[in-house]
Amino acid sequence: MISYSHKDQDVCLQIHDRLVKDGYNVWLDRDCLHGSTMIGIANAIENSEHVLICMSNTYKQSVYCQSEAHYAYERGCRLIPILIESNYKPDGWLGIIVSGKIYVEFGKIDFHLAYNKLKNEISARQYDLLIRSLSRAIEKAPIRKGSKSLELFQGISGSIDGLPDCMAEWTHDQAILFLRHFDLDKTILLLCPRVDGYRLLQL
Repeated sequence: MISYSHKDQDVCLQIHDRLVKDGYNVWLDRDCLHGSTMIGIANAIENSEHVLICMSNTYKQSVYCQSEAHYAYERGCRLIPILIESNYKPDGWLGIIVSGKIYVEFGKIDFHLAYNKLKNEISARQYDLLIRSLSRAIEKAPIRKGSKSLELFQGISGSIDGLPDCMAEWTHDQAILFLRHFDLDKTILLLCPRVDGYRLLQL
């Protein structure tokens, strides 16, 4: 999701279009039907992996932007602050929300360079999320002593039961079956399109 002031929409729409072109599913308030904007914004925040906060003075002064940012912050969403306005320094409520986070500056440097930095930041956060999710999943599975292999997860049925005991031997399709059970397949494919068992062990 991109949270932005409509006065900054030229740059924000450009960011949106590039992300969509690169395969990301990005929500904007223009996707809402008339009269359902607040419901759409709430649903978007609740279902987004990341919320891009497009910071500027007009963003800070907007009551609607403040509501979006606060709701995302209170829900513990992964926020990525973007500086739209050159030399802008967030303070007040906005300064608190983005405190300690890395900013991506679109106001000072070339758009393409800034966009690549944004993609790197998204990838880094997706990787952190993936590692935490995999760690939680693996903690629930017994590990065979003295080897780099996992016992099959208790309660997993169907084709997952046919996975080789040694994770390093898993093919791409077998790794995807494993990840899909934990709803991690889409996330990891963005980071590692050719994932297999061996690559999973390297994470």
